[in-house]
Amino acid sequence: TALATYVQNGGTLLMWRTADSNLLTSLGVTASSTFSGTDKRLVTFNTQTGDGIVRYIDDDVEVNWQMEYWSMGTTREYTTGSATAIATWTSGKAAIVRSNVGTGRAYIFGWRLKNVMADAELQNIPVNPEPQWTNTQVLDADIARIMMRGIYETLPGSPHVRQMAPNGKQAA
Repeated sequence: TALATYVQNGGTLLMWRTADSNLLTSLGVTASSTFSGTDKRLVTFNTQTGDGIVRYIDDDVEVNWQMEYWSMGTTREYTTGSATAIATWTSGKAAIVRSNVGTGRAYIFGWRLKNVMADAELQNIPVNPEPQWTNTQVLDADIARIMMRGIYETLPGSPHVRQMAPNGKQAA
């Protein structure tokens, strides 16, 4: 109830999973299911939604994202009711859902953002294709960052956008 009220009153909620089906229902999601497997999962963004989350997603490799972090935990699939699917899995179910509630909005992700963003910084690449501590391109982390940037840039008011600083170093 507190989270739904927060969104209703203008807040922005980012979440990836909840055991509370009432919260999902209040956010316009009619069902969710867990997927756990060892297959890479393709995420396809609907860039036509006009949502801030897809503001910087404009390259084919980003629009049709072959997520690498599938092995870091389960992913979720959502069936939308009144919510909007921002991205879908190959199953056709939603991978990212946006719900407008009152004056706020909620984004529900099919994966944990921590795994995608922080683990890349720590060089915890699931299949270890590269030696540790080399400069490797980790598309997953880049896409997650540009999604977050797009959300915050389209919030009402003047949000502050900051880059991730490795190990909290101010010089970064």
